[in-house]
Amino acid sequence: MSPSREGPVVDIDGDNVISKEEFLRVQRDVWQISAPEALKSFTKLDTDGDGTIFRHEFIRAVREYFLSHDPHAPGSVFFGRP
Repeated sequence: MSPSREGPVVDIDGDNVISKEEFLRVQRDVWQISAPEALKSFTKLDTDGDGTIFRHEFIRAVREYFLSHDPHAPGSVFFGRP
């Protein structure tokens, strides 16, 4: 599959999943989050533990980050720890 018209931001190879490497790159380059902290976030966001973040996991994380009051929700670490 090709990336969206807007261009990929996280899913660089356009395969519709976010790999660990893609996630760590964005966390490091955009948010200046260290690799160990980013890896903790990735592990928490990868709710099915398969080593990738699928669309439904990504959407859930964004929703939880902005809308959940639960500090332990997987999405609470989407942009690193507060």
